[in-house]
Amino acid sequence: ISDVQFAEQEETKRRHFKLSLGKLKQAVEEMNANRTHLDFVVHLGDLVDHSMEKYLPMLQPVLESLKYPFYQVLGNHDFLMTDEKKFQKVHKMLGMPARYYSFSTGPEKRYRFIVLDGNDIAMYSTLSNSPERREAEEWHQRLKRMRARNANQFNGALGKPQIKWMKEQLDEATTENQRVVLFIHHPMRPKGEPTNLWNDLEIVPIISAYKCVVAVVNGHAHKFLYDFHHTVHRTVHFITFGGMVQSPFQTFGFMDIYEDVLRVHGLIFGRAIDYHYSLKEKNPSGSSSSSGDGGDAEKNKNKRIIYPTNLSPVKATATINADD
Repeated sequence: ISDVQFAEQEETKRRHFKLSLGKLKQAVEEMNANRTHLDFVVHLGDLVDHSMEKYLPMLQPVLESLKYPFYQVLGNHDFLMTDEKKFQKVHKMLGMPARYYSFSTGPEKRYRFIVLDGNDIAMYSTLSNSPERREAEEWHQRLKRMRARNANQFNGALGKPQIKWMKEQLDEATTENQRVVLFIHHPMRPKGEPTNLWNDLEIVPIISAYKCVVAVVNGHAHKFLYDFHHTVHRTVHFITFGGMVQSPFQTFGFMDIYEDVLRVHGLIFGRAIDYHYSLKEKNPSGSSSSSGDGGDAEKNKNKRIIYPTNLSPVKATATINADD
């Protein structure tokens, strides 16, 4: 689930704030009734549009009715109209152990899920006159001078301590022979996406250098996006899930992880999606030659696999907007 962004206010910019509560209830009921195989549920940030203390109590009973472990990711809207003295309490309000953290699950805890905080260095989530705010201002001005498309004040960056922690997590996962999926609110790919993390060009090469990383999953853009990054190890998949608030129709989905395939399926603005992405490793020698995991990207561009289907992979850039 991503970008519920609930608030008791009228629709603006095609954001249906009031409808999000009912759609969240429906999504939770569907998960509880028909998905006995779920390991956990994650929300990818922006649970409320603003005023966390006002609107979270209205959502809490729905979230507490989930029958599965539930994990939160911090989004930019989760800080809006909150006293800056309470910024360091927002994650606690959401029941998070920290602003960024990790957990392992699956058979023999084969997968490690790393939850990152893209609001670490940002204009809206740091204290006035703090080193973090000054760093955010520098990032924003630097990107504006570069005319970068993601030079927007609703974006942010990972700070150096968090990057160090992330590398330590990836090192541990490598040592323990785990695969890794990263959750974050802000996208990192496609390149040039206006909602991207400010230091996307720094972070993507870091995570792509690790053999253990298979995917990055995020929200924030309010549309479905897919991109990929080829490495000497495998293809790393970058999946942006649509925002529940962005349409009067339902948006939520599921990720099924198999040995060789990552399946993403569900509803995006009322439309069914069903994509399969290869998790096959390239040959053990480290060669970048293909191991039969998919055909060329242009041939498969914008190919959609409709359920039921076989488990052939898709390597393609894809976008689904609310008005498509």
